[in-house]
Amino acid sequence: MKYLRSCRVLVLALAAWFTACTGWRLSAPPRPSNPAVARRIAEGVVLQVHDEAVDWGGGRLGDIVRDTLVASGAFAEVYYPVEPPNPPSTRLRIEAFASEQERGGKATLIVQGVLPLVILLFPIAAVALAVATLGGARVMKKTFTVEANVLLSNSGRELRRFSTSASATVSYNMLFSKKDAFEAAAAEVAFRQLGEQIAAAL
Repeated sequence: MKYLRSCRVLVLALAAWFTACTGWRLSAPPRPSNPAVARRIAEGVVLQVHDEAVDWGGGRLGDIVRDTLVASGAFAEVYYPVEPPNPPSTRLRIEAFASEQERGGKATLIVQGVLPLVILLFPIAAVALAVATLGGARVMKKTFTVEANVLLSNSGRELRRFSTSASATVSYNMLFSKKDAFEAAAAEVAFRQLGEQIAAAL
């Protein structure tokens, strides 16, 4: 009976460890509690996005910024990626650049709590588990940053020019986390934040 109880504890501990290892957490700079309401710039605008220098995010920068600009009320219609037959005279040009910064974080739950418990119950199994996973069970942090040079013009006349940036940080496990999943989530947050900043600055 005591052996069965120990096995149950081990199973629960390993389940908690696996959950911690396979998950990832996304964080971004806090948004203002009372975000600025974008003024109506024009009824329609042609959006031009040059994001060749953004090598993550799956090419979704233009789509997310378009949707964010419309949601903000800055424009009633944002034409992207296709220009209409009779385009409006207002144009918004975004030249985007991106970077990634990765750094090591703290060890995961296997080092913080689960491994000592497993050592007490099953020393041999604990050694095998540590050897097999310790190298990849480290939490890393990766910050995705997108910067943009923005130009608003009307009939070729410059109305507004500025630069802005946005970022999102992901804490993830090197061995178990799926890069595609957390990269897409980080891009969604950073691109939407960039669109909101552009709308507020116009």
